[in-house]
Amino acid sequence: MEVYNRFKKDLFWVMIAFFILQIAWHYLPIGRDNSDSSKRSGFSVHVDSLTGCEYLGGQSGGLTPRLDYNGKHICNK
Repeated sequence: MEVYNRFKKDLFWVMIAFFILQIAWHYLPIGRDNSDSSKRSGFSVHVDSLTGCEYLGGQSGGLTPRLDYNGKHICNK
């Protein structure tokens, strides 16, 4: 019976730690980039190493050029 009670107590603390980490991942800017606003967009920024141009990649695949507020492709080189 002692082993069962210890297991329940350990499982409780593991679940508490899991929920705290989930809350931190959702509300803190961990793993976010500048394509995210207040919520995660699901996009990832890809940079062409030769040209320095930026592209947005979605979760289902494909790339699209990343544009600035004037509609021009963002390239840093």
